[in-house]
Amino acid sequence: MGPCPVYFAKSLSARRLMQGRPVSQAQNQTWEMYADVLNKAKARRDGSWDVLCLPTGIGKTEALSIYCAMTDNTDHGGVLIVSRTIDQANKMAQDINYIASETRALAAHSDTSINTDAITQCAVLSITHSGLDQAFFNHLNGWSSGTDIRYLDNWRYGRRQLVVIDEAFPLVRSFSLTQHDIGVLHNVLRNSIHPGLREIEELTAKLLATMKMVQTAEAQKDSFLSKELMLRLSELVYRDISSCFRAVRPDDLQSFCRKDTDPRKELESCRAVINELSQIKRIGNAFTTKSGNVVTISASEPAIPDDIGGVILDATASKDKRYELLPARMSIIRPSRKLRTYNKVTLWVSKGHQVGKHYLTKNAANDWPGIANSVSMLRGDDKDVLVCCHKDAEDAIREAVTNLGSCHTAHYGNITGKNDWYKGSTVVIFGLPYLNPIVPTQICAALLPRSANAETHRLDDNFLDRASVSSKLIASYNVIEVIQAINRVRCRQMVDANGGCEPTDVFILCQKGEAGEDLIAQLIDEMPGVVVREWELKASSRKTKTTPSANKVLKALSSLAPGEHLSSEVRKMADVSSTSYSRFVQELSRPNSEMAKTVRGYGVTYISECGRSAQCRFSVAA
Repeated sequence: MGPCPVYFAKSLSARRLMQGRPVSQAQNQTWEMYADVLNKAKARRDGSWDVLCLPTGIGKTEALSIYCAMTDNTDHGGVLIVSRTIDQANKMAQDINYIASETRALAAHSDTSINTDAITQCAVLSITHSGLDQAFFNHLNGWSSGTDIRYLDNWRYGRRQLVVIDEAFPLVRSFSLTQHDIGVLHNVLRNSIHPGLREIEELTAKLLATMKMVQTAEAQKDSFLSKELMLRLSELVYRDISSCFRAVRPDDLQSFCRKDTDPRKELESCRAVINELSQIKRIGNAFTTKSGNVVTISASEPAIPDDIGGVILDATASKDKRYELLPARMSIIRPSRKLRTYNKVTLWVSKGHQVGKHYLTKNAANDWPGIANSVSMLRGDDKDVLVCCHKDAEDAIREAVTNLGSCHTAHYGNITGKNDWYKGSTVVIFGLPYLNPIVPTQICAALLPRSANAETHRLDDNFLDRASVSSKLIASYNVIEVIQAINRVRCRQMVDANGGCEPTDVFILCQKGEAGEDLIAQLIDEMPGVVVREWELKASSRKTKTTPSANKVLKALSSLAPGEHLSSEVRKMADVSSTSYSRFVQELSRPNSEMAKTVRGYGVTYISECGRSAQCRFSVAA
């Protein structure tokens, strides 16, 4: 058993009040529920999971450290806590030990060198998501000691009784290979003289032929591989193949590899492909998918073994459609009363934009200055602005010269769970996250029940709801990532007993149509009380080419002090040729040009004069 829920809630509330933090009756009831859920999961030894959907900022991670510190060692039962990062795993162990005033918890991960005895003896073990995923993977491949699962089964009394995963955990494990991946391996194999590699050479040739047919539409895309190919795949002994492949040396590749290819890296890539094929064989039911002109062979499986259960702490669980695909194992639990209010958060919405990864990566340098200047006009001189964008757009945003000045940037895939920007008062969502199109199909193949009446190899015939489920998965992924991005700034922190926060501005570009409307509706539902305002920002209809010379002039203009400045002085400051400068000035003569709008956004007006003694100049507003 764990601590009494009522006593646990009182202890947590007392601790927060001592620290000057607000506590409400609704929070107390939530903490009682929290302890009750963990206690029941501890007593329940099956493969089911309770997913606690508590809002960001409520302190679910802090509550977990107090729960473990309050549990008596004699009936502790062993707890495994799984955090997203190494730093979080370390902090969890440190917090538990500090609160308990004794060494009760231990962090174990790639940066630690802890002996097995210490792990066996500790009551609470704190590890990372990747550590647990690797332990499950090793178990499935038979690489563990006997039937044990590392971290779970190495406690002194057997299997740890409670597993708590902090933040969403991958529910699906996938393996995939593109035509290029298999082609590299095939090229090496067909030039190898080792007799033990002939069978896998023939297999890669057949796989490439199948993928070519899918690429040229001679075969149906998104289909299971034929029984013949799966049989060939299953008959290969990959341990023997890997052993034979070790006989291939970098020098053996010199005669047929391109001159710009590193033979050692080529061999490393080949070994990785062989390992991936062995996992596809283990899972079975491999399938092809086509995205654009790229054909992929994949196989996927549930990431968590059927007999492992526990509790997941996931603030966005109610929006995550993956849980709905496992109704028998995943139960989402939400608090009965409202814990947060966002009535001091303003959500500025601009619709009708292209927000995809490809477009914004290509056009960030052109689109961002106008957007930044608009944010600056609405927010003033704010130095705590976080821009969430695609990774390949970060440099263009950081290098742009705008009225907003410097700002912090973070990209999707490297933002969830981080608190680096918790003091920020403004967040700009510049583009929506990108989910690889094959991921929803991999999730469906792993979690959806397969139709018993399918007469073809097509995935749509075998998974009748695949299309609708895939679209829901993509939409929910967008919502979750945007919510995570918004909650990196100060609105994540509660400042009063009602769950309110400090004033925060959120600017978001969204696509037109139903998808954009649904995204905003989901954000409003997740952030009760949020104030929604229209952001009048004209969508860019075409790309305006900004030359290096123009950027130099813009930089010079942004540095001008209030008052009037001769055009010739600006050109000298920018250090550009007379021809390039003339082109820039010509753009300014067209009031509706993108360049003219950008300059006006700086508070700069171009004054053109004619005549022999005329002097053109720029006027900078105070």
